[in-house]
Amino acid sequence: MKVGVLLPPLEVTGGFAEGARTAAHNVQKQGFDLDVRHGYTGEPDETWQAVLCHGVQYRNWLAGHRCRPAVLTDRPTDTSGLAGVTLVDWAWHEAAYEAGRFASEQAEGAPIGLVAGPAVLTQRRFAQAFTEGAYENGHTGAINVVHLKAFDDTENGCRAGEVLVGELNCAVIAHAADSAGEVACTAARSRNARTIGFVEPLGEHLATVHSDISGVLEHLLTALATGAALPEVYECGLRTGHLALVTEPTW
Repeated sequence: MKVGVLLPPLEVTGGFAEGARTAAHNVQKQGFDLDVRHGYTGEPDETWQAVLCHGVQYRNWLAGHRCRPAVLTDRPTDTSGLAGVTLVDWAWHEAAYEAGRFASEQAEGAPIGLVAGPAVLTQRRFAQAFTEGAYENGHTGAINVVHLKAFDDTENGCRAGEVLVGELNCAVIAHAADSAGEVACTAARSRNARTIGFVEPLGEHLATVHSDISGVLEHLLTALATGAALPEVYECGLRTGHLALVTEPTW
């Protein structure tokens, strides 16, 4: 089967986008027929027999086009028009809870912060779980959460890092906002704060949320290409082994 694969534009960086590109490349190397398009918003190609759309930005596109079978690699709040589409629940909130506990331990009572992406369901759950993890670990300082308007909004990401540390005195900054969040963490470290990364190698972070994005997408793309059955919701959390809070280099 020929599978249309709609990915973010090439200029969009960060682990979520790069993981999808890696998955598509690996599946193509195995000989499967993928039509990979970056930032595509046009009509479905008549040769596609299935489609995978990477990211919640494709929610309306999928709802407006009767491409089935299909996968949307997110779980939007509004699922109208998405009957027959497999949704991916990354369950990042499970690791966010652990990240909140870890941040509170490292901050030792000082304020902590989180730079999240747009306030879609997965990002709201991440922020809530991060806050709960910190408070349930006995955190007594402030917890400051910033939602950026876009995952590639690096200008405001940098500003968020500066404000969280320079004005709100956060000792530890976590993020869940791809390239914009990484910029926020770089700005925070330049002001002597410590940081927790998201779907990136550990690098200069104290810890990072590791999500097996490329592995999950390789499985889903292979399933579409071979006509294998997929569930309504594909779960990717701590229990399924697709998620972890990493505090030591593993890759």
